Formats: sequence, C-alpha cells, structure tokens
Amino acid sequence: MKKIAIMSLPLSNNFGGIWQFFALNMAIKELGFNPKALNLCLMDNKKSYHLLNSFKNYVKKSINLINQNLKFDLYRPNILRKNVLTFLNKNLDLTKQIYSFNELRDVLKEFDCIVLGSDQIFKPSFFVQFSPFCGLDFFDGKKIAYAGSFGGDKFLGDIKTFKNSYEKFDFLSVRESSGVDIFKNTFNLKAKLCLDPTFLIDFNRYFDFKKIDKEYILFYNLDFDEKKEDFKKRLAKRLNLDIIDIYGERANLDPLEWLNLIKNAKFILTDSFHGCVFSIIFKKNFLAFVNNDRGNSRFIDLFNMLDLKEQEVNYLLLKDDYINVKNIDYERVYKILDKKKQESIEFLKKSLSDE
Repeated sequence: MKKIAIMSLPLSNNFGGIWQFFALNMAIKELGFNPKALNLCLMDNKKSYHLLNSFKNYVKKSINLINQNLKFDLYRPNILRKNVLTFLNKNLDLTKQIYSFNELRDVLKEFDCIVLGSDQIFKPSFFVQFSPFCGLDFFDGKKIAYAGSFGGDKFLGDIKTFKNSYEKFDFLSVRESSGVDIFKNTFNLKAKLCLDPTFLIDFNRYFDFKKIDKEYILFYNLDFDEKKEDFKKRLAKRLNLDIIDIYGERANLDPLEWLNLIKNAKFILTDSFHGCVFSIIFKKNFLAFVNNDRGNSRFIDLFNMLDLKEQEVNYLLLKDDYINVKNIDYERVYKILDKKKQESIEFLKKSLSDE
C-alpha cells in the first residue's frame, strides 16, 4: 500500500483549519489507507524574528513568488495553544515538526503520494515559510490536490512558476467554482469541483457532545466590527436569547469545546467559512457575514450550491430592521449535499487508486 502524506496550511490556532485537516485524514482512512499528516509549523518565539524577516526578503527578491502587494502579517510568531496541540497529537498521525523547505523536502522522501488539501492551499503567501515553492515540484510521487481554494477569484502568485507546478499534479480539485475558472482561464487546466473535507466523513466522527443547559446565539467572529456587534445585539433581542461570543484565535478553547458550542447553539452568527460549514453539518439556523478580506467566493459558492443565499448578511444592509430568522429547510439542503458528497468521495477514491 502506498505511503500517503497529507499537507495543508501550517497548523495554527484556527479551528476550521484544524477540523478540515482532521476530516481529510479521516476520509482517506475510511477509504482504506493509512495517511500521515505533515506537521507544518509556523515559526514560534524561539525562532529569531530577524531570521524570519531575512527569509521573507530572500523569497521576495530571489524567487518573485508572490505579488508584491501581499502582506506577510500571517507569519508573525504564532505559538499553538497547549490544548490545540493535545488535540492534534491525539487525533492525527503527525510527522515530526517541519519549519522549512529543506525539512519538508527531507520528510517527503519517505512518501510516494501526497494529498495537498484542503482550504486556501492555492494561495502562495500562506506557504512562504516553506518556499521556494508550495507547488511541490521537488516531489516525484503522485500529487493530488483535494478541494483547494485560491481564497478569492484571482491567483495571487507567479503564474508561470505555478503553471509549471500544477501541470505536474495527477489530480486537481477545488472547493469553489471560481477555482475551476481560475485553473481554466489562468493555467489552462481542468479541475474538479469537490466539497470541503469536513462534509465527507460520517458526522458522528465529530465526537460525543456535552449538553449545554442554556439556549443561546453563538457569535463566532474572526474580525471585530462595531456594526457586527450592533447586529448581534439586535438579533439576540429579536430571538430573546443570550449571547456566547467566540473571537477567532483569541478564544481560549480547544477544538472540541469550539465544536460543542456550535452543536448546542440555538442560532449562529458568524463571519467564518467553517463556522458556516459546521452550522450546516449540525443543521443549525445561521446567518453569515461574508468577509471580502478573507475571501467571499468561499461563502458565495457554498451558499449557491446548497441554495442558502438568504443566509448571507450584507454589510451594506446592517442598519436595516429586517433580520432573516426563518428556519432552514435542511431536508432540501441535505438532498443536494448528499449527492455532492458522493461525487467528492468518488473523486478522492479514484485519485488515490493505483489504476
């Protein structure tokens, strides 16, 4: 049986990113394989800040890898919380910690297949610490991209460099229809549209939950905004519910506690893509602030596919009195979702086969 490595964004205190990585590992295991998760780590405070800056400058000057307008603030020192590390070590078969391109290349020598996925894996700036490429040119085994995202409707990298990289992939799939268009129009390549991996596995895989004896709106917000705060309060008043706030990476939770709050919520208000995904998985009524800075195509594609367009809250309409609190028809949603799920699993199964 082939040795499979799974590579996603560097592990951080990102609940959605952690759960999609977990789900992709589980989905591949359910197909009869034994994958190993690449433990890409952002530099922590033990690494020199000057070393990081030197590395960024080297990448910018020597490789012309990223658009000069991109910012590197995602690569500030980032120490994983202990509870997140405990969850990762318990539930994923991780490689040793990987901090650089050379370490990544050395670890991959023991594998003959790599699955790059999911989330915004086609956004080069998210892998700048592991340059000279995130296109995996150096890897000679089978290369599969599963449900990748560009994070928007444009490719923010050096087209010539990455065209050469993506042409060498054996299977390409994307999470948004805009990704299909980017591969077609920018790289002249075909990519399959697949579901985010969190949708692929048996939802009972998301563990046993503790009941919370309280009815509440869960406000999971990655970016603070006073208009969102005002909307949250008006919604709580409309529904006569208490509010539980989670503020992205600042929340002192572990991944299980985060998921438990979604599972038990009466209503969910979020600007997070995976906040929306798990609202759908647990059949919750929810509204979403679509965030242009974090990539609105992810939300729009998901809502269009599942006929959930009314769940979007437009910033321009936040001052209006109208607030949509209608119950979502999840019987209809799941008819669409189940079909897409089967198609996505078939793609993953075919891409991993030896045929």
